[in-house]
Formats: sequence, C-alpha cells, structure tokens
Amino acid sequence: ASSGSIDIAYALDASELEPGTKLVIFEKLMSDGTIVATHEDLDSVSQTISVFPPSLQTHAHDPQDGDSSVASDIATSIIDTVSYSGLTPGYEYSLVAKLVDKESGRPALDPFGLPVTATHVFTPLEREGNTDVVIDFDATNIQTSTAFVVFEELYRDGVKIAAHEDLANAQQTVTVAKPRITTTAASKDGSKAIVRDIDTTIVDTVSYEGLAPHCNYTLAGTVMNKADGKPFADEG
Repeated sequence: ASSGSIDIAYALDASELEPGTKLVIFEKLMSDGTIVATHEDLDSVSQTISVFPPSLQTHAHDPQDGDSSVASDIATSIIDTVSYSGLTPGYEYSLVAKLVDKESGRPALDPFGLPVTATHVFTPLEREGNTDVVIDFDATNIQTSTAFVVFEELYRDGVKIAAHEDLANAQQTVTVAKPRITTTAASKDGSKAIVRDIDTTIVDTVSYEGLAPHCNYTLAGTVMNKADGKPFADEG
C-alpha cells in the first residue's frame, strides 16, 4: 500500500467569527463514490484550529524628537507607529487614522472644519510587524494646548477587521502645543532701571515653549512707551 500526504486549502470569510471560535475540519476519503475512510472527530486536536482576530497596538509621537508633544503649526505632523499581529502576508491592508479630542471624544477638525484623518496602505511580509501612519494637518486653529488621541481602524477589501480606539491610552495620545513666549526685560546688569544715556541697552530674555524642533523662527521686538502705549521713537 502507498502512503503520503496532500494539502487541501479551504478559503472562507472568518471576519464575522467571534474571537476564540474553534473550527474542526472533517475529511472523507472516497473511491468511485464509496467512502473508504473518514477523519471526523470534534474532539481531535489535530483537526482543530482557533480563530483569532488581527490586533493593533499604536504609539503616536512627534516625528521631530519622538516625544508626545507636537507644535501647533500650518504643517503639523504626527507619526503613529502601528504594531500589528494576525495579518496574512502578501495581502493589501489599509490603516485609517483619525484624530480625536481626548476631553470631548469628538473628531479633531482642521481650519476648514474637516476631520483630521490619514490613510496608509501596506502589504505585510510577515504575520506580525510594524508600520507608520503619517498624519499631516493644519493645526493653526488650535488656540490652547490640547490632548488628542489617534484612533486606528484596519481594513481589508473594504471590510473593517480590527481597531485600536482607546481615549485613555497614553501611547495613543499626543498634545498639540500652542507656541507661547514670556519675556523679562532688564538692563545689561540685570537691573530694572536703565541709565538715561545716548547709548542705552535693554536685554529682553525670551522664554518659549511649544515650538517645533529644528524649525526656523524669527523674534521681532518693539520697545513701547508705557505712558501712551505707542512704540518708542528713537530720535537720536
């Protein structure tokens, strides 16, 4: 008698099955329409597979320095690094990211009133891995430093198969910081009084926060006359 093995592939849509569902494969061997052998055992471990959905974990951060704070700018960027598992290598998937206000739970809107979203299409080479979703948006309408959470949805062939949406998740949270400056004016020696002279110098120490690293900014200062609220006119 001969022996060997043969593979039979079953294609099925398992997207609606509950996590942990167990499927058992029954096989019948027939010869000329007559059943000559079977392997049909609901308790057989070798015939059983378990269904588990794809899973996502994400880490949203500033592409400039990797922290969880980004500057409010006309071209603000957030990178959401998505760690996935349970995907089928060689098939195309889409990640759809949206920015949500952490306090209100409502979608973040750009200056035109449109939701801030991004879509990333990728084809995994392994069942598990990482990929980056880049969210570029105009954040100039954000007037105060605000915490946002990046929600991610995973699609295959237009069907949502996984999501990572947790307002309390710190790894998904970024703060869009509105640039802010404070200043301290003094004379060269640190005094708050200056000499009435033809050549007088005021040093204004500017403290700033919420700026984007490695970007160019310009500070423009004006000396004002406190008495009339008008710019000081140097007539010398």
